[in-house]
Amino acid sequence: MNFLKKNPFWLACIIALVVLLVVYAVLVDPKRRANNRMLDEVVKLHGKIERLNDRKVVPDSEMLDGARLQRQENENELAELAFRFAEMDQELESFIVDLAPGKKIPDGVEFKAEYVKRTHELKEFLKKKNVKLVEKAFDFPSWGTRIPSDEEIKLYQKRFWVQKAVAEIMAENNVIELKNMRFEATTKPDKGVYFTRRTFTLEVGMRYPDLLDLTAALLKSDRMIRTLRVKVERDQVKRASTLSFRSRRSAEKKEQTAPAESITLTCDYLDSNVQVQKVVFDGTKFASLEDIKSWADKNVSDDSGERRKVGFLATMLAEKEHFALGRQDDDEFVFEFVSKDRIEKKKRGGGLVNFSIEDEGISGTIGPLK
Repeated sequence: MNFLKKNPFWLACIIALVVLLVVYAVLVDPKRRANNRMLDEVVKLHGKIERLNDRKVVPDSEMLDGARLQRQENENELAELAFRFAEMDQELESFIVDLAPGKKIPDGVEFKAEYVKRTHELKEFLKKKNVKLVEKAFDFPSWGTRIPSDEEIKLYQKRFWVQKAVAEIMAENNVIELKNMRFEATTKPDKGVYFTRRTFTLEVGMRYPDLLDLTAALLKSDRMIRTLRVKVERDQVKRASTLSFRSRRSAEKKEQTAPAESITLTCDYLDSNVQVQKVVFDGTKFASLEDIKSWADKNVSDDSGERRKVGFLATMLAEKEHFALGRQDDDEFVFEFVSKDRIEKKKRGGGLVNFSIEDEGISGTIGPLK
């Protein structure tokens, strides 16, 4: 320290060096780093350009047009799939009784009576098809004297459609016995998704070689039921039918015991969460809901191709729980479906698909709305 005091020149040199280091760290070094990064990016870009020039095939206007066409085809396929999901959603959420005007949920007493009748008919149907039923094989609720709540009605109605589909498939695919069909607890689907998967367990008695046909039929059904896991246990299941055959002693009927396995399948079915959000009719005007219903009756009878879609849209518009707002835009009449969930979905944005039915002059927007 005494040396610096006696030699102010060296003190000034040290101070100047510190100042230079600070200036370099604050002003020069950041710019140097930025320039180095930019140089690296330029070198990488140069390499990509050279590799592109070395390629034998360079994208031209024809290839770009082909890519755009492929993209349009992909979007059309997505719209077709989303439309099918919307139809499935409407099918699965329909009720076995008619709704009262202005109601979204049927009357509890009326629903309970019809539900008990339908479930009894379903069990009798399987018995007629020689499918043995264990007591309480189905997960049918027992309400006693109580009237089911709105939430129970929606839950068990949707499950009934799945149970009915499974029963019809079992009846045609050599199932000897239904031991158990139980659903896992239902949770609300995430918002903004096209579909969720609901899981259930199916325990049947059948011969193992017939299992492949059963799982294939489940997957091909309208409910798109997948088999996730299979557990097989050896068992003996008696058929309800009898075989008659001749013997040297006498001609008599004997009951045949068919070797079978007890098979437990863990399955899930597709529960779609899609609705049409907007429909635009080119030049078509409707003065009232009755006009829409009349138009729906004419179009919904044809179940092929585009006419099926037209019928679905008209039927959906005619249902008061779906009908929302209509407005005239030049030569187009636009229906928009509005609810709290749909408004929230609009705010989030994304996830929507545009569709069109060109021959009928109809277009719109479809997507997950729950």
